Amino acid sequence: NKMTDEEAFKQAVDIFHNLSGEDTARLGELNSKIQSHSGKWGVRKGGDKMPDGATQMYWVENDPLIYEFLDFMDDKNLLIIFDWAKWDDGSKLFVAEDPTKYDKVDIETALKLIYAATRKERFNDGTLAWAFEFGGFVKLVNRLVALKQV
Repeated sequence: NKMTDEEAFKQAVDIFHNLSGEDTARLGELNSKIQSHSGKWGVRKGGDKMPDGATQMYWVENDPLIYEFLDFMDDKNLLIIFDWAKWDDGSKLFVAEDPTKYDKVDIETALKLIYAATRKERFNDGTLAWAFEFGGFVKLVNRLVALKQV
């Protein structure tokens, strides 16, 4: 019996509200690391000449902190699976250049954005590094943690 997207969103928001004290502290720790991170969030690798003369494909090596954060979100069932490709408002927000774009998002929107970015990464290598480095995800994570304190 498959949940509707709305049910999945509600469930994830409930899970988030009910995170244990220990999990909340862990999320706070991850956020502190994310907020104080310096340097690049991803490094382009590859492009080397192979023995057969072909050029190796490029890929982006993400900062391990990105995976540490996403692993936590995944472990706690906070990555909501939904049809992100059809979510136009989310796509617009994701690429908007307004530095305040995530200041007022709610928990559901924050969780949906994080999941959508993990999916985009599968089709467009470097999406996550871009999201953290230029796309405001550092602020988005900070906003999510602030919503937990309320």
